[in-house]
Amino acid sequence: MRWSTGVLIAAVAASFGLALYWWPDVPARVPLHFDLAGAPDRYGERGYWSWFLLPTLAALFALFLGWLVPRWIDWLAERAPDLINIPHKQRFLQLSPEQRRSALRPVIALLQVLSCEVVLLFAWMQYATLQVARGAWTHVPTAFVFVVIAVLLATALGSVPLARRAVARAAGA
Repeated sequence: MRWSTGVLIAAVAASFGLALYWWPDVPARVPLHFDLAGAPDRYGERGYWSWFLLPTLAALFALFLGWLVPRWIDWLAERAPDLINIPHKQRFLQLSPEQRRSALRPVIALLQVLSCEVVLLFAWMQYATLQVARGAWTHVPTAFVFVVIAVLLATALGSVPLARRAVARAAGA
């Protein structure tokens, strides 16, 4: 198992664990949606569906982006490498299937890190929802959301130079 897979599994487990831990403190009325300023604009009743929706979505996101997509990329690297969009594509296509898979490992790890960041964002959103529902906060701090979006973008954009270096290293250049 890749280290990034282990971190992703731990993040999903922590997300559900925190939701279970916080469940006794969830009031009868919970915010279901927030406007752009972070103020709740729709409420619903306390329920398993409304409370465990975010960790469930996080788990589905992690399953898709952190597990299924990496396996699909491995499959493509071996059987249909021309479908992979990567810097230095011509050099990449000249590599053996094992070299292509090796070149993609850092990119896949970064994809799993991105998945982990999203899972942690969802856990924080759940915590913020609880704070607003309990009346401890009047709204979700929007500055934090922008910081998280910046981190997600930096991680995604970081994959480009990482992919370039990985292909060059696999090609022996």
